[in-house]
Amino acid sequence: MKSPLILFLFSCTLSIAQTPDEKEAVMKPALTFFEAMKKGDSALLHSTYIGSAPFHVIGKRKDGTPTHSEFPLSQFLKITTSPRANPMNEVIWDEKIFIDGNFGLVRADYAFYSGSKFSHCGTDVFSLFKDAQGSWKIFGLTYTLQNEGCNVPQSISKQFEQSKN
Repeated sequence: MKSPLILFLFSCTLSIAQTPDEKEAVMKPALTFFEAMKKGDSALLHSTYIGSAPFHVIGKRKDGTPTHSEFPLSQFLKITTSPRANPMNEVIWDEKIFIDGNFGLVRADYAFYSGSKFSHCGTDVFSLFKDAQGSWKIFGLTYTLQNEGCNVPQSISKQFEQSKN
């Protein structure tokens, strides 16, 4: 009988900690991250991070074999700030935010477009830390990458179809 009580108290604690303002504060670095990608702004992108946060990518080879890749923030900064003809547009939906003290987690589905051309989709998971000044910073990003089976909401896909015309 102690287990259900402990679980109940834990869930109450998480619910209290997750005020709308705090959820917005946890979400802000992820949204700034996407804005920085679109602008190709390395300083803005770097401002969302603490340390040299690694990126983890989960995907599949053409033969269906699962893959995992890890690369450092510095490599991602090079990719996102290289001159390009089309902006990198990553759009998210179905966001879930979890907070436990100074630890935050943002999980969201995403679609990635190069300019207005669809590239891939998946799920992003941002791990965040709340520092002594009360700012949330990303310390890790894991995402899945798939090219098919994407259920991108029509409101998003139509937005990019219209920008082609």
